[in-house]
Amino acid sequence: MNGFDSEFKNLKDYILKITYRIWEERGVERIRDYYGEKAPVKTPTSVSYSVEDVISSTWDILKMFPDRQLIGEDVIGSEDLPGTFYSSHRILSTATHLGDGFYGSPSGSKLTYRVVGDCICRENQVIDEWMVRDQSAIVKQIGLEPDQFARHLISNLTRKAVSTTAEIVSRWTDSDDLLTQARLPVQQKISLRLTKPYGNNQNSAFWKNHITGLVRFLGQEHELCMEVNSWLSF
Repeated sequence: MNGFDSEFKNLKDYILKITYRIWEERGVERIRDYYGEKAPVKTPTSVSYSVEDVISSTWDILKMFPDRQLIGEDVIGSEDLPGTFYSSHRILSTATHLGDGFYGSPSGSKLTYRVVGDCICRENQVIDEWMVRDQSAIVKQIGLEPDQFARHLISNLTRKAVSTTAEIVSRWTDSDDLLTQARLPVQQKISLRLTKPYGNNQNSAFWKNHITGLVRFLGQEHELCMEVNSWLSF
């Protein structure tokens, strides 16, 4: 794997090993070794842009579930740009709810649930992660009703660091909206939209990667995408 330590045989080996070191070995501080300093980590309830936040949230999880174990059921992935890898990791977790936190007071319940983590990896680090847990399975096994738990979360949106729908939409639809500001050159329009959620990265390969995703999302026949196609050769 170009750019990665020689101990890692392939992408699957890399993901399984760093996950084991962080969770099973409780090497939480080693997250600094394996995550970019400002790598975005996105879940349905939060977005963080700091490796210190990832460390903090990992300790929070272990406070609630001190015996949590992660069983890697499968890792799939591919190399996109040279040295840039996309992975999807399906995890089976076991844990006992023994601490206060996101799910309320400890119930003592033993849990089994799944997690999927999708990562972009480059130069021996995770540089972007999207993760989703089977929250319904967790809540049910703790003894709560998923509907009531969801309503509780919604009612606390203004008091917790959770993005509302309006906040998420605003990342893509403000006064610089790339779909309406036709007077802006296409490169500037897309850069404005991508800089807001992803930061100011001048690496052309980085932009090309995310712009290609935008083209796939909007469809090849979209007038903006037809214009973008002529630019992707930069």
